[in-house]
Amino acid sequence: MRERDPSRTIGQNLEAFLLLELLRAPSYGYDLTRRLGEYGFRRAVDEPGVVYKVLRNLEDVGAIHSEWQPQSSGPARRYYEISESGRTLLRQRVLQLKRYVARVERLLGGDGAGGRGDGAGRAAVLLNAGAAVYVAGLAGTYAEGVERATEALGQGLALRALERLRRASASTSG
Repeated sequence: MRERDPSRTIGQNLEAFLLLELLRAPSYGYDLTRRLGEYGFRRAVDEPGVVYKVLRNLEDVGAIHSEWQPQSSGPARRYYEISESGRTLLRQRVLQLKRYVARVERLLGGDGAGGRGDGAGRAAVLLNAGAAVYVAGLAGTYAEGVERATEALGQGLALRALERLRRASASTSG
């Protein structure tokens, strides 16, 4: 059995999206997991324990706080809310994501029209994306992850995902 997420990549990627959702409104774990699925984080839906681990880590560093709230029917829910420290962390993550977006755009050709980029840059993007696909559990092997990344890049899926990321990060600026 392969080790899951040895570099904490998935958790680090989830942080910004969890903070963004909590900036919009306090919420509980199941709802946050569902919304992460809408962003394309299938592993969060398949393994919600990953989401709860990231929420605990964010609470441990003071980025969020939680409170149990009784429900009129069913069990109590633990609601999470972003703190001022969490807003600061989100701004930092957004800046990191914007720098990442700029690098990826340069590697894709820089014209925003789905350019192919140079051979070495394209290879670096595909190797990194392939590793992410594999670690996320979306491919059975690293080679299959690179193959899926190559298809996504060729079909313009990477550029569309980048545009969604840009819109999400823009909604937190200002």
